[in-house]
Amino acid sequence: MDYSDWNLCNGIFITIYSKKQVNLLEKRLGLVEKESMKPIIIELVKNLYSLYEDIIKNMKSLEKKEFSWGHESSNISTLKEIDTGFLSFYKSYLPPDDTISLIESKPYLNGLRKKLKELAGSIYSEEFRKECEKRIEEFLEEHENTPLEDKDLSRISSTLLAYTINNYDSLPYRNTYYEFWKENKEHFLKFRERDEVKEKIEKVEQKVKTLHDSHAELTNQLDKILSYYQRKFDIPLKEFVRENK
Repeated sequence: MDYSDWNLCNGIFITIYSKKQVNLLEKRLGLVEKESMKPIIIELVKNLYSLYEDIIKNMKSLEKKEFSWGHESSNISTLKEIDTGFLSFYKSYLPPDDTISLIESKPYLNGLRKKLKELAGSIYSEEFRKECEKRIEEFLEEHENTPLEDKDLSRISSTLLAYTINNYDSLPYRNTYYEFWKENKEHFLKFRERDEVKEKIEKVEQKVKTLHDSHAELTNQLDKILSYYQRKFDIPLKEFVRENK
């Protein structure tokens, strides 16, 4: 082998060695970067998984049509507002080939509240209030030892309206209105059978479907993103399951 051939072989060897070193260095740098990112990713995954659980709970309540809607507060206590706005802070850490819609449930929940309020207005007539007064008076006469939670007729009427809107077939045994509702529910639920009320119920159900669909879309996106982090950063999702579910 002459000197020129030796130089050529040596150059090839150095090139191969250099490429291996560069690849090794890049790999090491990638691991360092990955490890440096991991605490932030774990924090992000924790927030995403908490969000995921809240959405699943909302969907279950929507499927069962359990609104626990309060007439006076216009609040839906079984549904949480879902806000993904916090993700803008983590934008640079989100998967490169996937995006998550910054969907907020507030507009959807406000729409549902509005339709529930309209439904309440169609039920809460003078006839409904008189029915409340009559049934409460009769119940208290027959059940002296079973007082209702409140003696204010308007507040009792609001409670019974909420039960009617929520279409409760029964109440928990420990509920103050348990016996009253068991004996009188048909007198109040009959108001749901009127044509104008049925129309309002249908609109409520449409809003429920829209809200459920938006939640389903968001869970699909979250599934993909959580799986991505689980694979890339070796993060066991079971660590983020909340004990108080």
